[in-house]
Amino acid sequence: MRYLRPKSLTWWTSIASIALGLLGMFYPGHDPIDQLGQVLAVLLGGSDSSPVGLVILGFIGIGIGDKIERKVGAHQ
Repeated sequence: MRYLRPKSLTWWTSIASIALGLLGMFYPGHDPIDQLGQVLAVLLGGSDSSPVGLVILGFIGIGIGDKIERKVGAHQ
């Protein structure tokens, strides 16, 4: 359960990325979902706004957020 961090902004943006990626997989061709995915991919530092790219970017964000939290927590 160490990856579940609802107080972290990184966690929420990563969950949003995963959710938009899944929506894009199940409802392809919807312009609002595609546009939100493009914006979120740019904000998270990715260039691929495909549904699979958004899901992968979300998992990477959760992993990086956990790693940073453990490093910061170890130094306090």
